[in-house]
Amino acid sequence: MTPALIKPNFNASEKLSSQIADAIEQKIRRSEIPVGQKLPPEKELSKTFNVCLVTLRKALSKLEAEGYIERRPSRGTIVINSSPAAMDLKRKNAIGVILCAITESDISDLPPFNGILKGIEQETKRREISLLLKVIREDEKEPSFFGNEKNMMGLLVSGRMTFNHLKIIRKLGLPYILIGDLNYNEKKTEENTDVVTDDEFQVFYAATKRLVDSGHRRIAIMHSARDNAWWHAEKLRGYRQALMDFGIGCLEELEIPSQDMSYEHGYSAAGEFLKKGVAFTALVCSGSRQCQGAVNAFREKGLGVPGDVSVICKSDKKLPDMATIFCDEEEVGRKGVERLVYKLTNPGTWKPERVYIDPEIVNESVSVRRIAGEIK
Repeated sequence: MTPALIKPNFNASEKLSSQIADAIEQKIRRSEIPVGQKLPPEKELSKTFNVCLVTLRKALSKLEAEGYIERRPSRGTIVINSSPAAMDLKRKNAIGVILCAITESDISDLPPFNGILKGIEQETKRREISLLLKVIREDEKEPSFFGNEKNMMGLLVSGRMTFNHLKIIRKLGLPYILIGDLNYNEKKTEENTDVVTDDEFQVFYAATKRLVDSGHRRIAIMHSARDNAWWHAEKLRGYRQALMDFGIGCLEELEIPSQDMSYEHGYSAAGEFLKKGVAFTALVCSGSRQCQGAVNAFREKGLGVPGDVSVICKSDKKLPDMATIFCDEEEVGRKGVERLVYKLTNPGTWKPERVYIDPEIVNESVSVRRIAGEIK
């Protein structure tokens, strides 16, 4: 049971949220609320302190930012540290967001990053943290946030990251979290920091499983044949594992190699596949442009979607005309902020992790149909 908490002074000049945060902090520091214990639900706490939920949540956000508690969806608020060696978040109250670019088109083509940035903005606003944004190229020598570095607690790094970008970023001397993996990397990113990303194995396992659950057995996959990045191997591994787990088995003839993720190569790869006359009822694609190319190739040969072929596409965002499996980019951004604050306020317990965002499938009825029986 949580010990009695000191009621706030409604006549004091100090903000009610600060008084509440201080009252709970003292109980945690004295181990009257031990590490691992859950705090009462927010509605119960707001009644205890006789304040509205908005004020109560500001107090909890302050305690979370300082590393005392962690708020976990569907699990409640848990005490995680009684004496965090916290950075002074009042003195350093800004996070720098760095978007890495290789070409000029990277700077103008930002749809996936827009969702991540929105999530970052939501979480920093909730925690009352300022936000600074900068785009850097590989040839930049001295990255600068225009003299604001002294007010910054750390960095969130995203975009088309390379080792050259990281060399530049390290010059700032600030802690950082990576959102996504390094480009052109043949193995998983091995940095001494968190990497917040999606799990390609799990994404393609889930997409294949959904098609199996809909009655499909002859399921094809279109994958990148040229790029030797490790995540492409993870896509194939997830697809194959799902088939094996459901007793279907893997057939090389259903694995369609595409030169890259473009519309043109998706279209040509699908055309070559159809010429072989291989029987199939469903397809899992790796990207929206590649998928659209494949679907158009099918339609030119008289195959309708989903009438003849069911399709699930992995994308960075929801596609209006296609069943899409994706990881919520806004959640990626929110999780990046959460992990950076945790890293800064829990130096004794923090360890670098790969933090995965669970995938979800939307618009399934648009391009997936349930079938009965099995094609031999």
